[in-house]
This record gives sequence, C-alpha cells and structure tokens, in this order.
Amino acid sequence: MKLKIESRELKRLAAVVKPAVMRSGPLASIVNQVLIRADGAEITMAGTDTNIQIIARGKAEADQFAAVLNMDRLMTACAAAEVLEFTGENDVVKVKAGRGRMTLATSPIDHFPLQDPQRNLVRVDVQNLAERLRSVVFSASRNDIRHYLNGVHLEADSKSGTVHFVATDGFRLATVSDHAEGLSQSVACIIPTAVVNQLISMQPSLLMVSDRELVACGDGYELLSRLIDGRYPDWRRLIPRECEYRSAVDRGELLRLLGIAAGFVQFKNPAAAIRLDTEFQISSCNDNAETFESGVPASGNQRQFNMNVDFLRQGLEWVSDESVVLQWDTTETAAAIAINQGKWWYVAMPLRV
Repeated sequence: MKLKIESRELKRLAAVVKPAVMRSGPLASIVNQVLIRADGAEITMAGTDTNIQIIARGKAEADQFAAVLNMDRLMTACAAAEVLEFTGENDVVKVKAGRGRMTLATSPIDHFPLQDPQRNLVRVDVQNLAERLRSVVFSASRNDIRHYLNGVHLEADSKSGTVHFVATDGFRLATVSDHAEGLSQSVACIIPTAVVNQLISMQPSLLMVSDRELVACGDGYELLSRLIDGRYPDWRRLIPRECEYRSAVDRGELLRLLGIAAGFVQFKNPAAAIRLDTEFQISSCNDNAETFESGVPASGNQRQFNMNVDFLRQGLEWVSDESVVLQWDTTETAAAIAINQGKWWYVAMPLRV
C-alpha cells in the first residue's frame, strides 16, 4: 500500500474538500479527517460532515493505497517537501518528506460515512447556475427558527422547462427564472445556504436534485448534500400582479443616498422614512438622535412608508440599468417595493416603526 504525490497536488485536493470536513462533533472518526484512496495514476480525497460530502480527484502514483488521515497532519507534511511518499503498515501510515520521516495515525475506513447518490435524481441544466444562485441567496434567512427559509428554493417544471430559484427571509424576496433543457420530471427542493455558497464558489457543470438530495459535479470533484426537509411558502403571492404605482429614479444616485442613510438608522430597527412625490425623499434618525434627509428626482405616484435601508440597497445593487423603476401592487396598501429586471424579481416589505 504505497502512494507518491506532489505536495501542491495534495494541497489542491485538500482545498477542494475542506468545506465539507467536520471540525468538531461527536463522530471522532471523521473530525478533521479525510479519506484518501489511490491506485495507479488516480487519487481521490473525500471529506464529509454527514450533511455535505465532497470528493476531489487528482493525479498520483499509487499501489492500492487507502487510509483515513488527519488533514492538519497532511498539511504539515506538505510543508516539509515538494514530493511525499506514503506507505501503509498495520494501523499507521509512514510518510517520507524529503529528509523528514513521519508516522501518522489512521482511523478505520469502515467508520468513514461516505454516502452513495440516490438513483432518482433529476438533472437540471441551467446556464450560469452560479450567477442565478448569487442573484437570490442574499435574501435567504440565516439560522431562522423557520428552517425552510434557511436556503434557496429550487422549483423545476418539466412541462414548461422552467426553473425558478427563490430566497426569502420573510422581509424581502428575490427570485430568478431560467430555462432548463430536458427535464425528466418536475421537482422542488430547498438547498441549504451553505451549500448554495459552495455551489457559487465551485461553479459545477452538472446539477442533479431530488426533494431530499443534491449532487453537483465539476472539473475533478463531486459534491453531495442533504437538503432541507420542509414546505416552502407560496412565494408567487408576493410578486406584484398589477403595478399601477410606479416611480422611476436614478439608480446610482439613490444607492449613494441609501449608503449615507444607513449610517443614520437605529440599531434594532434599521428603517428610513421614504416619501414619494416629485422626489424620492429619504429621512432617517439613529439612536443618538442624529438625522439625515435628502432626495433624488423621481416620477410617479405619491406614497409614504418605512423601509429597511440595507434591504432596498441590496436589491438595487443587482440592477444594471442606470434608471430603475420601483413598483407597487395596487392591492398592497403597505407599499412593498418591487424591482424587476428581465427574469429577476426583488420584493422588499415595509417596516413598522
């Protein structure tokens, strides 16, 4: 049982699986541990925290090598030499690193909980998947007691070939739709926020999902994750159907004013009073009774409401046009702001002060 590998290749594999490696917990067999298998010219490294699993593939010279090793010890070995040679003997692995010699403890391979993908997964082919996820994930909850909000809702319709990505924290909502070729069946699931951020970073070329599991594959890696078990809210009710109330404003100038207003809001209630007339007027007051008031020229109907400054600003940052049209549903007396750009919608609810 032997393995010879360059340190930079071993570090590359470790960087890929690191997000899935458990750093603490009751399962001592996988805490800070990775499973390495190698034979011939191929090596795989796997990390898991039982919810998310990542397997990375690389190149090496090996003869039926398999071991569960501590990741920190592997990184220490990488710092010692450019080429590492591993030899497995009984319950230990001996490492030759240049002039140095190390003996690493191993854990039983049978105790490393690798999962096999489900068979009934639906392939979802969406171009620019990472960009679609990035455009909505900022609206998802973080550690909300309503666990089904702590992620991005994926909804794929095989009849229309449409895929919707939705995220909401109960105060604002972002959604984007796209076309997917060859959907074998309709599917809906909730992807945990941590997994979404990992998909954005890794930019997979293949995504397959069921209502309970997700598999993403890219160049030299495979990610498998459990999904959030729950029923997602009826998000379509928040998208305005009739937009009689509109106001056109300069996006750049409004973003500048909102950035200033963010420094003049209360810590527990970060809202600013907004009034629409011939101007989009913003006024805010912080906990020290310091105030800010300004406006930007606007056209549209008269409205007055309170809005979370950061929520409105984050929505505007995703709009590429110099001028943006803010919209209101005629049936929404509380004046929720909606921003639409192509297949992307953003809705921010007002706040009570």
